[in-house]
Amino acid sequence: MKRTSVIAAVLLACLVAVPVANAAGLGVKASFWYPMPSGELRVDDTVAIGSGLDFEDDLNLGQEGVPEVTAFLAAGRHHLGATYTRLNFSSSGVLKTDKIYAGYLIPKGTPVETELDWPMLDLEYGYDIIKFDAILAGLSLTGIGRIKFMDASTSLTMYGQTVESGFKPAVPMIGGAAHLDILLGMVAADVKVAGMAYSSNTVLDASAEVVVTPLPFVGVSLGYRYLILDLEYDETYTDATFDGFYGLFRIAF
Repeated sequence: MKRTSVIAAVLLACLVAVPVANAAGLGVKASFWYPMPSGELRVDDTVAIGSGLDFEDDLNLGQEGVPEVTAFLAAGRHHLGATYTRLNFSSSGVLKTDKIYAGYLIPKGTPVETELDWPMLDLEYGYDIIKFDAILAGLSLTGIGRIKFMDASTSLTMYGQTVESGFKPAVPMIGGAAHLDILLGMVAADVKVAGMAYSSNTVLDASAEVVVTPLPFVGVSLGYRYLILDLEYDETYTDATFDGFYGLFRIAF
């Protein structure tokens, strides 16, 4: 996690360096996301090609709460953001078929404890292509560029022996966002989509939420997020989807 921690510190320093007097929005958001994992993971080595491990059927992974924190700054039409998401799932089960994982043969019937720890750091820049503000309503359409850093590790424990694998991709992404607010900003809707497809890799991160601001500077949201991570990196292959509702609390100035 050293790389993601350093990058986060640098970005936060940049946020502080921007003159706050010119900022239209400065704040933090904290949320809990409840995604359901689906898909599979395969880990090869130099000797053997691994077997696909299905998240649900083989590893018995289920829905769990995922914490997320975002720091953001908006100055005029410009937006900066840094989001840290901790995808972490653990489970125990019994393999239904023989599997090969990172060069190890795991026989059918083996009890397996799994921990999937895939933290992500998203650094994002946005520019309002269209921005319309009226007395009671506002609308903006924003183009965004993003880099998604991951420091992912997966461990399988069988009979006291733990086998670990990991991958650390940095994925550039492009996309767009739409924001609509009414009633002087007391109620708003946000939609954001970013993705990238290259070689045999596909990453898509999409969310939609409704925001209510009952008090000045304080907002609460209910939203839905859909994340696809179809990645081939080193000897790790994953075709994973995480989707579910989230609740969010924000403080903005």
